[in-house]
Amino acid sequence: MAVQSCPLTRRVIALVESGATIDQAAQRCHLHPSSAYRRLLAANVRSTRSWTRLSAPEVQRIRTLIDSDHSRREVARVTGRGLGTVARVAMAAQRDPDDDAPRRVRSAVRCGGCGYLVTVQPCVICAARGR
Repeated sequence: MAVQSCPLTRRVIALVESGATIDQAAQRCHLHPSSAYRRLLAANVRSTRSWTRLSAPEVQRIRTLIDSDHSRREVARVTGRGLGTVARVAMAAQRDPDDDAPRRVRSAVRCGGCGYLVTVQPCVICAARGR
């Protein structure tokens, strides 16, 4: 029996092609999301939403909900994304590329200016001394 001839697979394909997410299609077909995804892969069907990446509107919606004082758990539940995904978007939104705040490094290194072992770059001591 070919994978595409399965009525369940045809239903998952129809739902995804009509704009439903893989999670929504899986839920409507009483499947695990990974099973629905495997069926789509076997049928060479691309979903409108990437399995591993967030679309720009999804990121914007998550940021908007976080900015409106919703908890990360609430945002994850509303958007249908994982708590870790929402946390990564929130942390990326908090980082400012123009920020001159000290950046932590994984292990202590010697400062070239004062010789102290430091875990932040630039060295806080050298910054205080004006070096």
